[in-house]
Amino acid sequence: GYQAIFNLLQNINSELEVLNISRGNFDDELAIPLANALANTTTLKTLNIAGNRSITSTGWQTFFIRFPNAESSLEELILNGNNIDDQGLATLVDALANSNAIQILHLLCNRSISTAGWRVFSNFLRLPRSTLKELYLNDNNHDDDVTIAFANSLANNTSLKI
Repeated sequence: GYQAIFNLLQNINSELEVLNISRGNFDDELAIPLANALANTTTLKTLNIAGNRSITSTGWQTFFIRFPNAESSLEELILNGNNIDDQGLATLVDALANSNAIQILHLLCNRSISTAGWRVFSNFLRLPRSTLKELYLNDNNHDDDVTIAFANSLANNTSLKI
């Protein structure tokens, strides 16, 4: 099943632009080959990997180390309702800082991210090289301090529109 998707992603003749594998019962064992396959695709614009709660913190960290990368064509990444925690988010921030393509990021319902993790993310939003134009963060655990940190980060952010 999933091996066919991985093969398609690695096929240089593939024209796949949207991949929706939300609630796909992915775990750490499947997340790694997925990230490896995605790292080599040049046509994928949207990836929906929401609701894959069996991927652990370690799995997300490994995934984000491999993908998205500087060569990625991905413009929209949907990560809603996963078990991404502070370490996973920090690894994602590193990946986003090195990727110029991602413009839309969905991180709704990732309740394992603490105030400390959201502060790291808010610092990323201050970077002038951030290419994010749309950011969706509804239904997460962030307090007033994080809201203030986001407001301060967004004060000089010229790329984010929503």
